[in-house]
Amino acid sequence: MSGEEAAVCRRVLEFRKTTRLSRVVFAQAVALDSSALVRVEHCRARLTYEAAFKIWKAFKISVRWLATGEGSQIDSRPLPTIEVLKIKRNAPFLAVFEMAIVSNFRPFDMYDVEVDHPHARYIAWEHLTREMKHCLAMVPNEKLKEFVGSLLNDAEKLIDAYGLQTQDLVWARGLEIEQSAKFVGDPDSDSVLTYPTEFRKYSASMKAALPELLKKVRKLTKPKGTKARLASDLGVPQSRVSEWLNEKHEPSGEITLRLLYWCEERERQAKKIVQK
Repeated sequence: MSGEEAAVCRRVLEFRKTTRLSRVVFAQAVALDSSALVRVEHCRARLTYEAAFKIWKAFKISVRWLATGEGSQIDSRPLPTIEVLKIKRNAPFLAVFEMAIVSNFRPFDMYDVEVDHPHARYIAWEHLTREMKHCLAMVPNEKLKEFVGSLLNDAEKLIDAYGLQTQDLVWARGLEIEQSAKFVGDPDSDSVLTYPTEFRKYSASMKAALPELLKKVRKLTKPKGTKARLASDLGVPQSRVSEWLNEKHEPSGEITLRLLYWCEERERQAKKIVQK
């Protein structure tokens, strides 16, 4: 056993002690044989990737910390299963981490990601999700809608500055995120990502229905002031709505879905008025 592998074993012992669980209880919690855990903690056997995955699944241990001692002990970021990685059950954890996990899933911080990284957009999504959780927690309830609207408005302006993007390219990038999500997703989770799951469900139908949807929006926004209210509901400038309706720019997938919901809500309200 190498010195690096022995260090991994010692970190398993260190982590178990932080949980304040006995070796027997900890082994039961992670579905490992207690005698196998003893051998690992005493550096008599290398930690396998399968065992590391079980510890992560039970306690969300950071595999980065486990392999290198760097960073926090906890990281809920999804890990690939041995089936996804196509490795043997007794494959050593450290070797798998160095050959597969580091190359495909590091860096863990978006600011270090290379533009040609195979999962760059997924990592960006993960990074934004972590940051947004913190940001949203700091926003007062009465300012939540205003905050989200301003955020989306600023994002639209920033995207515009990057130049015109074809809708086909936008769909392809969305599918790229979905493919990455499938690769690194937790197999026991019903939905690893909210947006890609919705994207998969609606992307093809939304793209085909966009011209008809915009036609319906034009009709519903004819009454004076309606276009301004729509822009307010979406948290975008009224000029942006006009650009969509005049087909100068195509709305994003998320905005398209929100426009669909907006039209459905207006049609429901119209039906209620007729019934009265």
